[in-house]
Amino acid sequence: MAASLLVDGTGNWVINYQLKKDRENRLGRTADNDVAIPGTQISSRHAVIYYSAGKWVLRDESKNGTYVNDQRVTGEHLLNTGDAIRIGKTIVQFRDPEQELEDDQHGLTIWGATAHKFHMQSEQLKENIREASAKGSSVIELPEAIVEYKTEPGRQAIKVGSDTPEDKLWVAEKLSELLGDLATKANIDKIETFDFLLERIKGMISAENGFLMIINQGSNSWEIRSWAGSVEQWSSYEKEHPIPLSVANKSFMEKITIALSPDAPPPQADGVSLLHLQVKSYICVPLLKDGQAWGVVYFDNRLGTAPFARKHVQLLERAAPFILQIEFQ
Repeated sequence: MAASLLVDGTGNWVINYQLKKDRENRLGRTADNDVAIPGTQISSRHAVIYYSAGKWVLRDESKNGTYVNDQRVTGEHLLNTGDAIRIGKTIVQFRDPEQELEDDQHGLTIWGATAHKFHMQSEQLKENIREASAKGSSVIELPEAIVEYKTEPGRQAIKVGSDTPEDKLWVAEKLSELLGDLATKANIDKIETFDFLLERIKGMISAENGFLMIINQGSNSWEIRSWAGSVEQWSSYEKEHPIPLSVANKSFMEKITIALSPDAPPPQADGVSLLHLQVKSYICVPLLKDGQAWGVVYFDNRLGTAPFARKHVQLLERAAPFILQIEFQ
């Protein structure tokens, strides 16, 4: 299970960096660090976090100092889950799910129960597909979409209408695959599960990039729980603008799915970010539970890729409730 750092971004968002056990994880001002943190008080190589003898260790290498829970680190310091690391003016939170499991022996059991539910739901979908095929019917029972798919002039450009039998079958098959794959992940933590889930969906809908963002209730900021792709490959602009946040905010606030295809001009508020990131098509689905929005899941296509189809939107909408099952299991 991977330990991670939650790092405040330039806007109203937080990103989750997973730490590597097999090497030193470098934190500092310059882009060649594993975790690059801008700031005049931050050294080019400010601190290092590494795994040794079953413990995570922070080593200060800076001029201005590194602080853990407001205490300046001298040399090396053993980290505990929940520790607040201050580098310059930036607060970085350390999380270690292995320590959390030691404190809560029921954590793995509860996740195992969630994985079992996913297995049963996957098998039920397979049975629904078999029954529909035997009857020669295109009626396949699917989990309810979390929101009504709405149109908005100038923004919504993916075809909306009656779903074809082929689309229904495709969504049922892919959702069954996804749930079956998730059912095998009872022995990894949430962040690794989210990474796995986003990569699987990314492949299914032929997306280039994807993000899962959930509101951190403590700081009321976006927390990027997972992304499809490696943050090490982001440009400096992308690290400051991980997605057009106006897209995520609208989907979250209005509790609607929004999407854009290359044939439609982007809204003016999104235009600059979309141009810099070369985004041509996107889907953003809110994560809703008991009428409350908790976050969004977003995918986009960029240069040289095909636009999304209606079935891709349907798959993402129907996968969204299972993301919240993992979050709140």
